Amino acid sequence: MASLYRFFGFALLAIMTLIVWAYIDHCRNRKKATRYVTEKLQMPGVNFEMTRFVNMARIIRSASESLLLVFFLKDRHIEIPGFRPEEVVDIPPDGVLLADRERSRSLVYVERGKKIFFLDMKDFVPGTICYVKRGTGGVKFGEKEIPSSNRDWFLIDRTRGRTLYPPLRELEQHPGDGFFHLQGIAPTEGFLLDEEGGLLLVDEQRGTFAFRKSGRDLLEVFSSGDIISVETNDEDPDLLDFEVGRKRKTVFTFEFNDAGEAAYWKAWFEETKKGKTGSGEDARSVFLKLPLLKGI
Repeated sequence: MASLYRFFGFALLAIMTLIVWAYIDHCRNRKKATRYVTEKLQMPGVNFEMTRFVNMARIIRSASESLLLVFFLKDRHIEIPGFRPEEVVDIPPDGVLLADRERSRSLVYVERGKKIFFLDMKDFVPGTICYVKRGTGGVKFGEKEIPSSNRDWFLIDRTRGRTLYPPLRELEQHPGDGFFHLQGIAPTEGFLLDEEGGLLLVDEQRGTFAFRKSGRDLLEVFSSGDIISVETNDEDPDLLDFEVGRKRKTVFTFEFNDAGEAAYWKAWFEETKKGKTGSGEDARSVFLKLPLLKGI
């Protein structure tokens, strides 16, 4: 029992040390940002926001409808005219998404090592955060933020039918630094198959869906025209056997919570195949490689 108390004591001490270190680091960075804004930009007293996972301060200039980004560790700043983000999504462990809903534009900044990367995404403004909590957690929709320890997340723009998500670390065919951009699919429902990360995402509005067998596999996207057959498994009514694809067929079995849920989704996929549900859009996946932010 004494050893158990010592273990929890050390664990608590380690957690408190990390919290104190993070606070000290934040204060140190804020002082550097304040010094840069005051001395280099000659803007004493101006309000600015620090970014959680990127060493970057943000200043919205209302008069000129522009955004000023201060990279205080690099002694640099950039101004982005015609961009005023109302939404900020912190992307763990090293990124942030800034969204201007009025202009239908989002900017993504990622800091890796000593380099800053970015994406300029037009016609994409995510309104829903979704992430996968393995084990008994399932797929969570409508969350306020991405948990700092989670890497299996999706930023969903249901208005435009688009979704942004990162490649998982265990992905066997890893494409490198960047994000996957799904077009024609903005999931409204999600199901976690097992602890290995098997996943089924469904966009009921568009009749499109995505599937992966595990976290080591790429997420494949399908449209209503890709559905060949969906049948109840002979051995277990909780299971559905899927056959999908056009040029290349994919066969997989997915387990739902119970027979009733499986029957509901079997009917939905059959109706979608007939064109009676969804808007009939084609879904596709594009990998967006992160370009280097020059001059920083």
